[in-house]
Amino acid sequence: MTISKVIENITAIQEPNWVANLSDEEVEKIEGQIWLIWRKLKSIEEMEIIQPLLKISEYLTARKILERKLIPKYRKVDFRGFYSVCINEIPKRKYNFIYPKKKKKKARDYEFLKLLAKDLGESMHHCEDYYDTLEQIGILEKEKVELFKKYGVKYEPQSKYEIKIVNINSINLHPKGNICNSKSKEYLTLLEKIKLYGLLEPIIVDEKTDYVVCGVKRYQCCKELGISKITVIKKVFKSDILEIINFKLNSSVLLSEQVKRYRELKQEILNLGYKDRKKLMGNSNMRDYLYKQTGISQTQEYRLGYIENADSEIYNKVLKGVISINQGYLDLKKSNKTV
Repeated sequence: MTISKVIENITAIQEPNWVANLSDEEVEKIEGQIWLIWRKLKSIEEMEIIQPLLKISEYLTARKILERKLIPKYRKVDFRGFYSVCINEIPKRKYNFIYPKKKKKKARDYEFLKLLAKDLGESMHHCEDYYDTLEQIGILEKEKVELFKKYGVKYEPQSKYEIKIVNINSINLHPKGNICNSKSKEYLTLLEKIKLYGLLEPIIVDEKTDYVVCGVKRYQCCKELGISKITVIKKVFKSDILEIINFKLNSSVLLSEQVKRYRELKQEILNLGYKDRKKLMGNSNMRDYLYKQTGISQTQEYRLGYIENADSEIYNKVLKGVISINQGYLDLKKSNKTV
């Protein structure tokens, strides 16, 4: 007896004597899957199902059986009673179900299916419907982890993000994002590596805008080399995309380049009139805008200026990353106090 068949009898057929005609063995197996049948019923799309589901939920809650912990050993509920409540509450007809957006048909995980068949005491063929239902309601990976763990099998959940091959012209750099220096030693080295070995690491792209979020240098190198197809991972980001882009970029840019960019940009803004400044920065003040664009804060810029004027040797160490801005500043302040 498949889950789909049970759902059909609960919603579209609703024959009162249907359960009575089932064998005890069939009823027992269905009882072991009530939690999954309930999850699927909650995926019905039509609004008229809301009130009936609330009534059924009260019935299940009273018996403490809304969820189960391991396949399939958990506290069971009488299916005959459950079925009677369902057909009394749910209007009889065919329903549409809300499922995640369908992807291309993928082969089922037959290692999981084997264990599932063993755990349920069913054939692999009958377990395919169970497998598909778990996938439809979005808990397949979670069930895999639990079942493999139960049988002592090591399993690594699959990432929900898949690597795609796209045309490089279908993605772009953010118009207000920083652009990498194509003449820097770091950029030229990366260019040669991609030329020799190709793009070895996918570029992270914002799914909504197709802006490159992580991998600006790699994107620019591929563009320069005339590579038309590249690998990407598309993700949905909740944070400000421009801020993420510049953070990712600035984390790998030499401090000397960041400082140079900060000072140049600051001077450009100071040369602008009020309207042009407002158009460029929007509602941001200069301090926040400069930080978003360069990764350098106002405090860091002040301390760098202090170090540069006080000791060129320490200033060069800071730019090379030998010591931090804060450490260089504190060391100089301490030595000045001592003197």
